[in-house]
Amino acid sequence: MPVRKTTDFCLRLLASLIKAVSINRVWIEENKVCKCRRWWARPLILVGNPVLACRQVPVRVLFTKQWIRWERKIKRALDGQNVPAGSVLVCNQVPGVPLADWLRESDESKKGRIEVLKVAVDALKVFHRVEIDHDDGDKILLSHGDATLNNILYDSHSGSMQWIDFDLRHWLNVPAAQRHADDLRAFLFSTARHLSEPEIPDFLAFMQQQYDDPKVWSCLQSQLSSYWFRWDVFHQAQIQRGRSSNDSKQVDKQKLTLLESLICA
Repeated sequence: MPVRKTTDFCLRLLASLIKAVSINRVWIEENKVCKCRRWWARPLILVGNPVLACRQVPVRVLFTKQWIRWERKIKRALDGQNVPAGSVLVCNQVPGVPLADWLRESDESKKGRIEVLKVAVDALKVFHRVEIDHDDGDKILLSHGDATLNNILYDSHSGSMQWIDFDLRHWLNVPAAQRHADDLRAFLFSTARHLSEPEIPDFLAFMQQQYDDPKVWSCLQSQLSSYWFRWDVFHQAQIQRGRSSNDSKQVDKQKLTLLESLICA
């Protein structure tokens, strides 16, 4: 038992470090969002990527040139935006705030909040249908790599949703169904914290109906039921980053346990 507790503590500590680190500097200039890597990002990426490669669905943080090239491809595929090449990413400012922040701060009714989350489900489904050119010339379906509610902007005036932040990417040789399942995992676990326990089964049922790809759900069940899932430090970091300030850790844990059991049922 002491070994188990020590291991869990180390896992949570490593997840906390991943959650706390921001390798990008971001600023706004003339209605443009500008992002560049901090000077110490490269050695950190070199250390962190081997850890992320050990996941069931491997991801990697892209180095600067790869990252900007990937962001340019995605922006062009999503909205036709031509992002200039260079060592600094400069793209159009998108109206809205991270959906996670809006849910924490909004005084919208429970019903209204769930309706907004349903729009986010549609946004994820649409995103996963976008094809993009792979480096070898083939077309592949997009996946995000870190599809939590922190990485989707919501404009409450227009009701629009926009996925952002693509500096972390799934390994592209992984089948689309597995990559999409990993996005679904990140989305669902970050969403559950903003729902009450009685709302979770109904929202999951809606999502299973709306995101109607049996192969993706099967991959998600396999991922969550695997012994190695409990060692997924990236999943733990995403959970810590999205923790709701309104719930105690115990209530938060109960919600996530309920969600996991429902998905694997």
